[in-house]
Amino acid sequence: MELVQPIRDKKKIEGMKKILASNPRDVLLIILGINNGLRISDLLHMRVSDVLQENGFLVYIVRIIGRLL
Repeated sequence: MELVQPIRDKKKIEGMKKILASNPRDVLLIILGINNGLRISDLLHMRVSDVLQENGFLVYIVRIIGRLL
């Protein structure tokens, strides 16, 4: 398996946000992933109900349970 390095250059991150600006979902995924160190496979399995309660309040702690490869 190939080692993947995180994007550390703030200009590159801002550029990605600008490119994706027309799709708020994609911007949210980028921000969540970068700020929390999540892999794309973790992000793509998330549902709205994972972060938003039925009463409209945000969930305080979100647990990501990964699978072993």
